[in-house]
Order: sequence, then C-alpha cells, then structure tokens
Amino acid sequence: MFIESLGSAALILAYGSLIEPRWLKHVRLNLHLPNLPAKLDGFKVHVVTDLHSTRYGLIEQKIHRLLMAEPVDAVFTLGDYIWRNSNPDHAIKVFENLPSRLGVFGILGNNEHKRRVDTQSVLQALKDGGIQM
Repeated sequence: MFIESLGSAALILAYGSLIEPRWLKHVRLNLHLPNLPAKLDGFKVHVVTDLHSTRYGLIEQKIHRLLMAEPVDAVFTLGDYIWRNSNPDHAIKVFENLPSRLGVFGILGNNEHKRRVDTQSVLQALKDGGIQM
C-alpha cells in the first residue's frame, strides 16, 4: 500500500512539475453573439493566461510567435504572469510589439498576490512594459 501511494505521489509530482507547466494549449474560437453591436462584428482578440514564467524560454517564445502571427484588435492577459517571486520581465517580453490595434490589457492573477511576491513591483513592471492594467 505504501509503495502504491509513493508511486502515485511520484506520478503526480512528475505531472505537476514536468508536464503541465510545459503544456501549451492554443484554442481558436469563433463566437456568434446575436446582440453584439454591428461595429464589433469581426472583432478579434487574443486571450493569454497562466504563463507562470520564470524565464523567457521556449514556451514564452512560442507564445510570442503565435501572438505575432495574427494581428488582432486587442490582447487580454488574465494574470499569473510569474511563478513564485520570479522576475516579471520574462512574461512581459511575451507581449512586446504585438500587432494589436487597441493594445494589451491585463489583470493580476493569484500568483501575483502570494506571499513573498512584491505585488506593487510586479504591477508597475507590467504597466512599464506597456500592459494596460
């Protein structure tokens, strides 16, 4: 029983630290909203969430390339830019120079409010990086 529990714990640890953090999910949706004003017909956005960035690595570079490849009207980023107390500059690079007509808009996630994270510094870095918070 102990060996089975240990094996299960190892699998969960491996998934949580090796697989899920490197799992990029890119979804394309076309929403048909019947009461949307006509002037918003065809409005395109990118939504990015949960980067949990610790460095500007392969995943961050891939996300940046995906965002650069398709011009949109706006980019919305929904927080969890950093992992623990990492430097937010790594995440900010993902959103640099994007072809977004209205810009990049963001909110903080729960990771930016955790203990040992200087929330105000992260917020200021995001603003300085051009993200409208």
